[in-house]
Amino acid sequence: MATDNESKVGFVTTVYGKPDGTMQIGEPSMQSHGIGDVNSTEKGTAARYNAGKWKAQYLPLSVFAEQFGLFHKGSYFGNVLPLSMLGVFQSMKHEDIDEQVHYLMAIYEELGDLFDVVKLECEVLDFGAKKYAAWNWAKGMPFSAVIASATRHLIALSTGEAADPESGIEHRGHVACNLRMLMFYLRCCPEMDDRPDPELFEAKRPQEPSA
Repeated sequence: MATDNESKVGFVTTVYGKPDGTMQIGEPSMQSHGIGDVNSTEKGTAARYNAGKWKAQYLPLSVFAEQFGLFHKGSYFGNVLPLSMLGVFQSMKHEDIDEQVHYLMAIYEELGDLFDVVKLECEVLDFGAKKYAAWNWAKGMPFSAVIASATRHLIALSTGEAADPESGIEHRGHVACNLRMLMFYLRCCPEMDDRPDPELFEAKRPQEPSA
């Protein structure tokens, strides 16, 4: 007989975090249903349901945020600063952990009044506990999956959609929850950091042709 958790997301069985602390190389957000294993207690097996969600894990956010801002110029347009800042975080791999955590806190502050956002975050955590299992998220998952989720919610928020259709909770709460997860993972699950090498984000001027 299936357990309550299995009836919720029992099909989510792809595990990317390994017990030995290493990470299986793959494309977690490309799975048709999701990642992780809600029934596992192993580190790195946090479950996340991804069916029907567009795949944003390979989007260079700093460049996209600039393009997104220009595209919406002169029409309804929300604040893309958090999205741009998330793009900077995407390129901060290998930098001091405390500095990265503080940078995520700065993004959090852009979401509005601290206590209002914390309340929304708590609603999302409660929703996640019912959808998956209590503290499922704390087991850890690839950073790319969390960044992709935050990207989807930030874009929805910036285009005028206040609340997530599935949960009914403001997108700000979902973004805040993703930022909190990243803060936690930086210190407790660093082996799940699958962000690309920062050198990929370095702009290089084309060489001048020799005379």
